[in-house]
Amino acid sequence: MDIKEKIGLVFPYNVVVLMLFYGCPLFMSDTGTAILFLMVVIPVGVFFCGFVCGQKHGFQFLFVVISLICFVPQYWVLLHDREAWCVAVYGVAKSWTRPSN
Repeated sequence: MDIKEKIGLVFPYNVVVLMLFYGCPLFMSDTGTAILFLMVVIPVGVFFCGFVCGQKHGFQFLFVVISLICFVPQYWVLLHDREAWCVAVYGVAKSWTRPSN
């Protein structure tokens, strides 16, 4: 089986994973629905897609790789969020230690 056929096997499952990950936030209107989507709907949906793909086609490493590539932008958001917190803590600490005039 060549790579095009393997991509064809896992493509529908990756589209569903992308729709879950990037489409569900469009339906989050308040904190309760956001927690429901982030803690239940998205993880269960991604698990179900992977499970069905595994049952129908066996283990497809390409599904894992494509899914990871889809989630890479989220890593950078989390990384920069951490940097923002570090800058905020540094700014507060510096303002507390600055001598008053």
